[in-house]
Amino acid sequence: MLLKLLLLFALGSIAGYILEVIRKSYLKKKIILINHGFLRGPYISSYGFGLLAIYFISSLNISFIFKIILFALATTSVEAIGGFIFLLHYRLKLWDYSKNKFNYKGIICLRNSIYWIILSIIFYYLIYPVLHHVLRFADNPFVIIFIILFYTSMLIDFICKIIEQENKK
Repeated sequence: MLLKLLLLFALGSIAGYILEVIRKSYLKKKIILINHGFLRGPYISSYGFGLLAIYFISSLNISFIFKIILFALATTSVEAIGGFIFLLHYRLKLWDYSKNKFNYKGIICLRNSIYWIILSIIFYYLIYPVLHHVLRFADNPFVIIFIILFYTSMLIDFICKIIEQENKK
């Protein structure tokens, strides 16, 4: 079970990076490969936490309407918690929704919560059925090597970033 959770988080973090690259590249009309998250690698951990949440919600035997409500609460909570941790602890605002209507301190906003719901529904219908089967291979030696390399890279990245932030103080 732990290997499945580790793989899910890694896949979500990488998928989040890819989504952000596509979104930012589309907005700027050129390819933007810079990671706008806290870490430098090709991953964004808030998407990893979000994927864990929507995967778990997708597996629940509850009505679809209730799943949508939980998708909204979970994804918006992940964004709010992550945003406030970085704002309060590092005085770093990784994103700013203050120009959007119905925002709270620029950290969360209604528009993005709706986007998270839409992405969660797409995940539920298109990705969850496939991912559910893919996770059966989490104990494959190649997958284990991927997991080890991913988390080693992320840990080194995190330590370097913490040192960098502490040196700025």
